[in-house]
Amino acid sequence: MNSTTKRARYQQRTQDVLRVLGIDVAYIRKFRFSAGVFVALFSLAWIALIVPMSSGDPHSAHHHVSGINSDPWLLTLMIIGMMLPMISAHLLHIANSLNPRHRLPAMSLFTAIYTICWLLLLMGIATAVELPVRAFAIPHEIYNGLAVTFLLLAWWWGQNPINKSIKNRCGGLGVVQASGFRLYKSIVSYALVTWVRCAVECSLVMIAMVFMSKHSVVLMLLMTIVLLVERYLVTNKFRSVSAIWALLAVWTLI
Repeated sequence: MNSTTKRARYQQRTQDVLRVLGIDVAYIRKFRFSAGVFVALFSLAWIALIVPMSSGDPHSAHHHVSGINSDPWLLTLMIIGMMLPMISAHLLHIANSLNPRHRLPAMSLFTAIYTICWLLLLMGIATAVELPVRAFAIPHEIYNGLAVTFLLLAWWWGQNPINKSIKNRCGGLGVVQASGFRLYKSIVSYALVTWVRCAVECSLVMIAMVFMSKHSVVLMLLMTIVLLVERYLVTNKFRSVSAIWALLAVWTLI
């Protein structure tokens, strides 16, 4: 097999994967600059998470902490790294709906609103738990117990028929107005609706990440892959890969 044939097969497989993710290859070519900005953002988020692993600190790659993962910067990186692929089709839809003048600002606004909503939810829950733990000197082991609880709930919710019907709606594309104030108003509304749908589907897993003591970049990458597989590759509404959350719950207890 010559190099040209290998390259053609590789390109075809890449295009097949992108189509499964709801991403039109033609869109990427047409909006390569706008798409490139968010690919760079996604890459930088993961680099910022991975770089500490090369610092020589043995706890950087796989650290055990007695507290809670509530640092806003870490949570923001986690949200961008884990959730940005989940909204890629929405971003390309916005790009396709607008002229170059409004394209990047609208995509940036959508991403910012979506990220802020996740950040407020995760920090709010972390604070609501952390305050009484400190006030009443509750052992920090409770955090790991909460992580296990949320992972088991994610397993149950993943098997629930209601969630499976919501999953199909989460990828639904919104309405984007063409220009003016209505454009940005529609983007805010679009981002909020998308976040609510994604939160219903994924929030239990994201919350579990906040409380996990066995927290690592490798684990985050694994959980991101599982979320993407659950969203895009499990096309039969009666199937789910959420049993992986139960396995992670058991692993967390070990």
